[in-house]
Amino acid sequence: MAKNGKMTPAHREFLKYTSMTARELAEATKEFDDEFVGERSKPLPPEMRDRMRRARAKPGRPRIGKGVKVISVSVEKDLLAQTDDLARRLKVGRAALIARAMRTVLAEESSLSDQPLFNRRVRRERRERRERREKLGREKTGLLI
Repeated sequence: MAKNGKMTPAHREFLKYTSMTARELAEATKEFDDEFVGERSKPLPPEMRDRMRRARAKPGRPRIGKGVKVISVSVEKDLLAQTDDLARRLKVGRAALIARAMRTVLAEESSLSDQPLFNRRVRRERRERRERREKLGREKTGLLI
């Protein structure tokens, strides 16, 4: 029973079965006597099949661009520790920080810097970095603007 004294649907269902005789209970639960009822089921319609497939699928990582490629790279321990510290301070993952560094180097050193879309991305990332640095500086000094 609920705290307010009223009977809940689950309690009503419980009382329904506990007040039955053995014969009534056997009749009410006869459908559960079979070991496997799968033969009585029907194939799922295509839309339900798709929903089941999506529900069972692992979520995975969100796709960025054309997807990702996992690589193994050897890095000096000190450089990796500095990278992890910076990533933690910027509140980004190690992979995101390394990808940002790769884009920055590519923008400065390659012909990709001539592409307007790439330039916009680099400018946006630089602006976001500058804004984060300024915000961190304001928080450290107590100036909240």
